[in-house]
Amino acid sequence: MKKILLLGGSAQQVVAIKTAKKLGYYTGMIDTEFGNGCVTACNEFQRDYPECGTDGKTDDSFGPKCWKKLFSLAE
Repeated sequence: MKKILLLGGSAQQVVAIKTAKKLGYYTGMIDTEFGNGCVTACNEFQRDYPECGTDGKTDDSFGPKCWKKLFSLAE
């Protein structure tokens, strides 16, 4: 099961989230900090892909449905 990441969290999985950089969602440096830039990217992703389980609303996190969608786009 994937972890749900929230602002202030830190994990190697944040590097995977920043795959969103390739998709144009993240513009910052790649690191392991889930900071404001990553939160912004996650919120934009959730707005564009309401099937992530947020119904297009943002929640400042990146949960299992978002992970699944991100990885499907990365393939």
